[in-house]
Amino acid sequence: AEPILPGEATAVGACTPTPAPQGVDDWVREVGLGPLRTHFTGGRLVENLLGLAALEDAALFVCGSRGLDMLDRIFITSTGSDLARLSDRPVVVVPSK
Repeated sequence: AEPILPGEATAVGACTPTPAPQGVDDWVREVGLGPLRTHFTGGRLVENLLGLAALEDAALFVCGSRGLDMLDRIFITSTGSDLARLSDRPVVVVPSK
């Protein structure tokens, strides 16, 4: 795959690439996350993440938790849960609090 430059958007699946919001790459460098690439897409989040992980041969997923309670989980889907159910890669969910 061609290298993706910082701030350059990548199409995943049928999504149309869009420019990275201004300042994202500066923030990544400022907090010391290292040489990361930003990807911005629209559409179905979990499907896009799975496609991007395959494209980039990602070792694992790391996602945040919204701290949903049991009642909320009935009505609101969890990205972390969906990734864990559908992915062939490990998923790390970081608690919100």
